[in-house]
Amino acid sequence: MSRFVPAGQSDLKTQASVEQDTSTQIREETEQAEIPSLYEQMRLNHERKEFEFRAKMQQKNSAFKVGEKDLQFYDQKRLAKEEKEKKDKEAIDQGLRRFEEERLKKQSTPAASFKPEQIRTPLISTTIKKPSTLGIKKKKKTSGKTKANESKLTQKINEQIEEENDKKKTSSIHINNYSSDSDSE
Repeated sequence: MSRFVPAGQSDLKTQASVEQDTSTQIREETEQAEIPSLYEQMRLNHERKEFEFRAKMQQKNSAFKVGEKDLQFYDQKRLAKEEKEKKDKEAIDQGLRRFEEERLKKQSTPAASFKPEQIRTPLISTTIKKPSTLGIKKKKKTSGKTKANESKLTQKINEQIEEENDKKKTSSIHINNYSSDSDSE
């Protein structure tokens, strides 16, 4: 039935009752459609809050996002740093190789460069002087007493060498304020 009243028929009571019936039907339909179930209400609220949270986090994190140009710039910086470290390492390795070669050359030098005035022992870095530099002079062989004198001379030299070694050993204990006492720790 139409809502419109044809011309010439104006029954107000009928028209009012028809309008009231249709309006109640429409209102009931809209009320039923407007009120979702509790589950639907909770699901919609959850989706809305999650969408708001994601939008908020995206907005918050957008300041920290790296663009394509920035990413290329930082990659170039990283590569330049790696190249510099590689060059430094190669320079150190090359210097070490040169040092080792020089050391091997020095160790393999001929005996002509050997100076008997200074003999270095491998464990103690002391120099042993010739008897002529110790102040003891050799006497010329004139008699049988010279052999006895030579043995005394070598004995004195050995004693002086031992004294020097003992001095070096005792002085090496206190290098760099080091003490062998466990109390000072």
